[in-house]
Amino acid sequence: MMKPLAKNTSPSTKVVIGIPTCKRPVGLNNLLQSIAELYITDIELIILVADNDAELKQGTKVVAELKQEYKYHIEAICVEQRGISYVRNKLLYESFETHQADFLAMIDDDELVEAQWLNELLKTQKNTQCDVVGGVVVPKFPSVAPDWVSELSIYYPRNPNESVEISLIEGVGNVLLNKAIYFEFSKQRFDPFYAVYGGGDKEYFTRLKAEGARFALAHKAVSYELFDESRVTKSWAVERAHRIGAADMRIILKHHKSFLKLCIESCKVIFATLLGLLMYITPINSEPKKMKGRLLLARQIGKIAGLFNKQKAVYKKVHGG
Repeated sequence: MMKPLAKNTSPSTKVVIGIPTCKRPVGLNNLLQSIAELYITDIELIILVADNDAELKQGTKVVAELKQEYKYHIEAICVEQRGISYVRNKLLYESFETHQADFLAMIDDDELVEAQWLNELLKTQKNTQCDVVGGVVVPKFPSVAPDWVSELSIYYPRNPNESVEISLIEGVGNVLLNKAIYFEFSKQRFDPFYAVYGGGDKEYFTRLKAEGARFALAHKAVSYELFDESRVTKSWAVERAHRIGAADMRIILKHHKSFLKLCIESCKVIFATLLGLLMYITPINSEPKKMKGRLLLARQIGKIAGLFNKQKAVYKKVHGG
């Protein structure tokens, strides 16, 4: 399927920064303050906050308080149906239909951005002409991080040293979407099934890849994810690993299901379970390695749960404030 190349940045380039939010007024306010410090040129910028708290509308109130003095055009919309998939789809619609933007940059309400964050996303998109460009998310803890988190990828993603085209982006917490994502590729949208279960961003991008979408990583487009104390616990880390495993298995069953693929995945689960168990029970292993083994086990248990369509509604609880 042929599709037009994305527009290069120019004085007419319009960008929407879309922020899903729910019951995190402090985090949202901090993010908006960091966005106000962005260094941008030749861009028409709109900040769009999608509030998924229909009862209290705390995010909407934050926007109302900032609107008169805020550096950029900012507005809030309320998404009454609860679930992150509905919020993301609303941001897609409002950005590309209502505001007719060239790009939508999504960032979560528990993050902060560096001054060059948006420029670096746009620069990499221009250089690669990819449909989706992801940035680098760096963890930020409320105090000194406990020793056991030091080797865990759920806190410390791999840090690249160059901006290049990659196979797939798995999350939308620091990502730039070209308008072709909305109008082309069979008009894919976020699946409501994942609204409270998690993993919908990776599943969405997996569908886009099957349609021919291309992905790139912008290594200088840095944001900081703020981990409050409730998310720096071993129980939260185990739950997160379980959720990732369940989501990965559901994606395999939905998009890559075959007897051979299931056999290969079953072998991987068995091997990873044995490895995780060995890492966890070996006496000479450090606490970080033991925790790494524990999360490897949790991920395999999650895959088995996903195989039998047993998942937890992990996003019904909101962490942070």
